[in-house]
Amino acid sequence: MHSIPLQALAGFFVIIGLVLFLVAFKQPSSAGGSTPAKKKELREQSERRTESGKLRLAGLLFFVFGVVMFFLV
Repeated sequence: MHSIPLQALAGFFVIIGLVLFLVAFKQPSSAGGSTPAKKKELREQSERRTESGKLRLAGLLFFVFGVVMFFLV
């Protein structure tokens, strides 16, 4: 027997996982394209890359959890 609230919750996890995964690929707009990057800017870019990887992982985990939950219900 299928439970509609649990299926809705699983769908919610799938959607949130996809949104997190897609948000991780959004690139910030840079004001000056022709100026060389400073050390502070390079550090910030490196931190953004690691945070982006964490967001992608979280999105993937939410998506997988939602799919597994959907098939178990």
